Amino acid sequence: MIAKLHNLFLWSALAISVCIGFSGTVIAVEPTECRRTSNPDFSQFLPSQQTVLKRVFSQTITNRPKLWLGEDLYSVKIYGTWTPIGNMWIADIDTGKLFVRYKCNGKAAYLGLPDIDICSLAAERTAIGKRWSSVFEDYVSIAKRRGLTCGVGEAATEEIASNASTAATPTPVAPSVSSIAPQTPSSSASTTPPVEDGSPPTISLASNTANGPQTTIQGRVFDEAGIAEVIIDGSAVSLGGDGSFTASFYVPRSGKTVEIVAFDIKGNKATKSLFLERGQMRKATGPSFASLNPSGKRVRSNQDALALIIGVADYERTPARAAYADKDAQTFYDYAMLKLGIPASNIKELVNADANEAEVRLAVKDWIARSTKQGQSDVYVFFAGHGLANQSGDDMYLLPVDGEPRLLSDTAIARERLFADIAAANHRSVTVFLDTCYSGTTRGTDMLIASRPIAIRAKEQAIPEGFTVMTAAAGDQTAKPLEEAKHGMFSYFLMKGMEGDADANSDNQITAGELHTYVQQNVIQQSSGSQTPELQGDANRVLVRFQ
Repeated sequence: MIAKLHNLFLWSALAISVCIGFSGTVIAVEPTECRRTSNPDFSQFLPSQQTVLKRVFSQTITNRPKLWLGEDLYSVKIYGTWTPIGNMWIADIDTGKLFVRYKCNGKAAYLGLPDIDICSLAAERTAIGKRWSSVFEDYVSIAKRRGLTCGVGEAATEEIASNASTAATPTPVAPSVSSIAPQTPSSSASTTPPVEDGSPPTISLASNTANGPQTTIQGRVFDEAGIAEVIIDGSAVSLGGDGSFTASFYVPRSGKTVEIVAFDIKGNKATKSLFLERGQMRKATGPSFASLNPSGKRVRSNQDALALIIGVADYERTPARAAYADKDAQTFYDYAMLKLGIPASNIKELVNADANEAEVRLAVKDWIARSTKQGQSDVYVFFAGHGLANQSGDDMYLLPVDGEPRLLSDTAIARERLFADIAAANHRSVTVFLDTCYSGTTRGTDMLIASRPIAIRAKEQAIPEGFTVMTAAAGDQTAKPLEEAKHGMFSYFLMKGMEGDADANSDNQITAGELHTYVQQNVIQQSSGSQTPELQGDANRVLVRFQ
């Protein structure tokens, strides 16, 4: 042990005598072995000194921030003679200037070395002025990173160490042992006192980001002498090479006060408190529904099929709107092409003003009659709008845009007659989707006829042979909108089911029964049981055939 200490003091004296010739700064050399002490003994120091040392030791050894070149911190120095504490080396504290030394793999670095000491090694004097040293290239790099000119390029009589960026944290690297010319241990040494630092560190906040109950703050701590420790909300945090930090917290709904405490290596303390608040809480807004998209799975083409699509939202002779009925019809046009496989040339669309009584009758008696291929065409009819039954409930009507609810038999389209006219075209099959009701109520809160405050219950009617009819609601119910999707409730789930959701047995085809089951289950759930879609006809008829 004595021999080791003797060799250590020889190396220290050697380093001291060499460095005096350049700057008068004491630079000691510790052993090249990279070890750390887990429980150093600070008892030989005064209580106030122990506080500083324990703080530095705790930060650098326990948390190991990568402050300088990614190396671990192994020793601290307070401008004087190095003193051993286990495997660390601490300098005489009486002078009050704390320095930090790294030592690993033959490299050493010093934290807190004054600019004047850096320049004394980085620049060398010549007859015409100063130039950068070719011996202490590490110190040259440090000076340039700090923005120091060290008098290089200035007149020979000037010796100025100017600092272009006082906010930068120094990252100096001392010369290795091999770069120091040997001298005898008897060489004397004098020390150059550092600039006194009585100012606390500067704490600045860069951002405060809230993500629900979690908040992240980012900032930077700076001090000329160097930062010993930063504590945020009672816990020590690691710093980046520029003194930056990031910390995250849980913030309760009542808010949270966070205190940031920073100590420099001389023991000066700075604090900053901030109150963190959570952003506005998101309230439950009810269920959400996926957008309709008919362009997914491809289907087989049905070249001889026809589709008549009718949608009326705004009527000429009643203020009661059929919300989203026009949008339902326009969207179903794409489903007729992409899910029923009908060519666009075989689809007729009548929406709002175009869906008057005359145009609807012409579409059925002329266009369908003339376009149907005898015994080969599958005919599809989609209607979204108002429907109404007569006073007795025996007859059901579909209301065109110019229909008058008080003159049903004269201005509306009787369902029974509509079906009879279509059947006369000698089709192969007819499938009808009716997003309407016959009770006299509407998709909103209005009644179609103000003098009828009580809903009418329509009686079930027989349908022609070869027809499959799917209606939005029972005879005394209301066909409701699905506000979140901005569609009629029946229409939305009808089209969503045709995308493939209704293929219950995954056989790549959807029957009328499968589609009705899917629509009925979803409509009953979303209407809280007040709307029940109904199906008449052949439940086994295949409506959608995927490729």
